[in-house]
Amino acid sequence: MTRLVDPFRFHARAAITDWMRISRSRDESDPSWLAGWQNDWQRRKLETTTVAQLRWSINPQLSPLLPDADIGMPSGAFQVWARQPSFKQAKDLPFFTYLNQDGATIAWWFGSQLVYVAVTLTVNGPAGTTANVIALNGPAGFDTIESLKTIGAGNQTVVLGGTSITGLAISSAGGITISKITGVSAADYANADDWRLLEIVGLPVDQTAWADVERHADKQGMAAALSSPVDAARDRLRRGAPAFGGTTRSASIRPRTGNCPTSTA
Repeated sequence: MTRLVDPFRFHARAAITDWMRISRSRDESDPSWLAGWQNDWQRRKLETTTVAQLRWSINPQLSPLLPDADIGMPSGAFQVWARQPSFKQAKDLPFFTYLNQDGATIAWWFGSQLVYVAVTLTVNGPAGTTANVIALNGPAGFDTIESLKTIGAGNQTVVLGGTSITGLAISSAGGITISKITGVSAADYANADDWRLLEIVGLPVDQTAWADVERHADKQGMAAALSSPVDAARDRLRRGAPAFGGTTRSASIRPRTGNCPTSTA
């Protein structure tokens, strides 16, 4: 089965949260709170304080004018697959460049959107010269930035990742020269043969009540330990619930000084 990639219909993002780093940045008046959430973390049998959390959204209908683009609502639980980052499907890309109004070099190519792009370039200038290499998913602008790296002077290869890279913007006071661009298309990456099923995620429904409703009553959970939808939801909460909530600090409220209005009965 061929896997399709269409971020306008189904879009997913991952966020890495390091709860230990966040906890160290807080100024808590009660030092016992740190031990408290760490004890809770151990009680939940979590091996690390760094977690990856996914969120995704679907577009049930792109436009009333495009009924063939309507994918509807999910008929069952999602399958979450994982693989190690890989550049083995990379292909050389014929590319074109031009300077935009800000003096940045814009590189673009024909073909599919990319999830990884590697650019070999030379940053001109003395030691201390830097260049910003930015992966874009559209015309150059803040809202089209997929990822960014800052590099120094000299010849080097920079690898950037994203969901739908269509071009690069490279800015440097000393100027740059691009010699090669290779990339991995979203389609090639999605259809690689080394993906592994990680988890099945769906609604926490009662299996008996939902037995005849599409595939929502199917088992869910980690691929190696599937369970009922409700039990799987509890396990997701155990693994994904925040380590702690908002800060316990409160704003200091000082009484107003000076003349205050009074009333007499």
